[in-house]
Amino acid sequence: MHLDVTQTITKDDLLQDPCPYFCIHDALPQTLYDQLIAEYPEAHMMQDGKTHFQARRYRQHEFVPGTVTPLWQEFVAYHNSVSFKNRVLDLFEPALEKYYPEFAQDLRDAGVSERHDGRAGTVQMEVQFVLNGQQDTTVRTTHLDNSRELFAGLLYMRKPEDQSTGGDIQVFRKLVPAPEYTGIREVNPDHVAPSGTVPYRANTMILFLNTHDTIHGVTPRIGATCVRRYINIDAHQDRKLFRV
Repeated sequence: MHLDVTQTITKDDLLQDPCPYFCIHDALPQTLYDQLIAEYPEAHMMQDGKTHFQARRYRQHEFVPGTVTPLWQEFVAYHNSVSFKNRVLDLFEPALEKYYPEFAQDLRDAGVSERHDGRAGTVQMEVQFVLNGQQDTTVRTTHLDNSRELFAGLLYMRKPEDQSTGGDIQVFRKLVPAPEYTGIREVNPDHVAPSGTVPYRANTMILFLNTHDTIHGVTPRIGATCVRRYINIDAHQDRKLFRV
C-alpha cells in the first residue's frame, strides 16, 4: 500500500463537476517520493542531449535491464495489478455507475495485462516515465483522450530547481452540448471554458475517469530551464467507451 499513488484519498475526495477526477496532493510518503525522484531514469531518456521536444515516453516494454531500479520495478508492478485497478474503480464508483453502468461490473471482474501485450478481455495497464521539453508552449492543447482509455493518472515529479511557471493541467467545462472536435480529439476552444487546475507541483497527481466530459489540456510552461517530469499511469480496454 505504501507504493499506491491513491493511498491518501477516499471516495469523498472525488470531484464530479465538470468531469470525474481527483486532485491528489502529497500523493506518496515523502521519503518514498524522494527515493523515486533520485532514481528517475532521466539521464537514460536524455542521452541525445536535446532539450526542445514535445514528449519522450519510456514505456514498460522498452525498459533496459539495470536502468529501472528495483524500487521503480516494484512501483510499476503494483500499478499494473488487479489490486490497483480495482482500487481505482472503487474510488470512481459513483462516476462509473453514472457514465458506464452497462460496463461497470465487467470492468470490475476483468483481469489485467500489460498494455503492449493487449490481451482481449483484460484491462491493459501501463506505467510510463514522461519528459516534456523546455520550450514555452503547451505540450497538449485542450482535448479528449482515446475513448478506449478507462482511467489515467499523472504523478508530477517536478525537479527542485525548476523555476518555470505553468505546465499545469486544466479541466474544462462544455459551453455547448456537442463541442466541435478536430485533429486528435482536440476541442474547439470557443466551445469550452476552464473549470479547474491541478498545478504542476512535486508529488501532486491528477487521476481521472475517461469520459466524454473529461476535456483537459496543459497550460504553457514559461521560463523553463529543465524538463517537465511526470509518471503516467493508465488503463485501456477493448471497447470504445464513448464517441465524439
